[in-house]
Order: sequence, then structure tokens, then C-alpha cells
Amino acid sequence: MRGVERRYPGPPEVLALRDATFEVAPGEYVAMMGPSGSGKSTLLNVIGLLVQPTGGTYRLDGVDVGNLSEPELAGIRAQWLGIVFQAFHLLSDRTAEANVAVGALYGGAQLSRAEVRDRARAALEGVGLAHRVTAFPSTMSGGERQRVAIARALLMRPRLLLCDEPTGNLDSGSAAGVLDLFSELHAQGQTIVTITHSAEVASRAGRTLWMLDGTVSER
Repeated sequence: MRGVERRYPGPPEVLALRDATFEVAPGEYVAMMGPSGSGKSTLLNVIGLLVQPTGGTYRLDGVDVGNLSEPELAGIRAQWLGIVFQAFHLLSDRTAEANVAVGALYGGAQLSRAEVRDRARAALEGVGLAHRVTAFPSTMSGGERQRVAIARALLMRPRLLLCDEPTGNLDSGSAAGVLDLFSELHAQGQTIVTITHSAEVASRAGRTLWMLDGTVSER
């Protein structure tokens, strides 16, 4: 990102991001910290192509996303990005496998049902839930539900995994398990950017960026 800004029209107009300039290299694990209202969630939404910047340049894997159409952006979101939210966003009437498979519905992924099933099971195995493939969310712990959400985000083998307060709804034991999983994914080469208020979460990352009043800095 170079000089990225994001304005929300008023009144009053809000400048949520101002001159955000930084890089994340392939294979990095980066934490974004800052107080409430500092622009972290807006930045995550811009990185995740959920909102467009109103100024500056954002290149994702060399592609200037500001020049892309909405269908092109949707395709990149589906194929290049995986997003894990604080709320698990699981479908209560679907099994773990079916919830993970939902990740293949976005962006018109050209996969057969058998390929989606195999990928979903492999993703669940990768997060330590091979034994919970047929379980429903109501029978799972918070940590297990978040692992299902992570498996869903990994289904399309994204280049970048974005996490928004991924342990915010978890007890300390479950949170530690999820952080261990992120460390394992990073060791396997996964690029990760996580938004967090937690110093413990940030300590697992290789680098921390700080946000204040819409600006990004390293310290």
C-alpha cells in the first residue's frame, strides 16, 4: 500500500485511513494493533477487497486492484484471500464439512463436488478436526468452531489469510490452540495478517504494525 486513504461520506465525513503505507512480503506473519477507532477494521476491509480505497495505491501480488471491476475483485477475493472473523459465521444446520465447503461457492470456483468434498476434509484434517467432519456447530466448543471457520478460509488455498480478532470470542485455552494453528500454518509458508487488540496474539507474529488515527507505523 502507498498513501492509501479511505473516506466515508458524511455529514460529517470520516477519514478512516490516511496515507497508509506499508508492505507485507509473501510468507510473512504480521499483526496489526491499535486502539478502537484507529482504523484497523477499515484497513482489513481494504486489504480483503471488501471496500475500495478512496485514494492511494494498493497492489496485491503486483496487481493494482484499484483498476479492477467488481467481478474481477470478487474472483480475487475467492481465489487469493481467506478471511477469518471474530464471529465464526457458521451455518447451524450444516455439518463441519458442509460449512467448510461453503467456501467454494464464492467467485465461481470451478471444482466438482468430489473435489470440494476432498478439499473440505483435507482442510478439516489440517486444523485437527478430521474426527469432527460430520459434527454440527451446536456440538462443538468455541475453539472447534473457530477451527472450522479457519478451514473454510483455507479451502481455496489462499495466498493471504486475513484474521479479524480471531481469538476474541475464545477462552484462553481455545485461543492458545488457535494461535498454535496459525504458527503451524505460517511455518508451512502461509502469509497471515491479523488484526488484534491482544499483545499475546501479536507476540506470535513475526512483525507488528501499529495503527493510530488511520495511519500505519512500525515501532
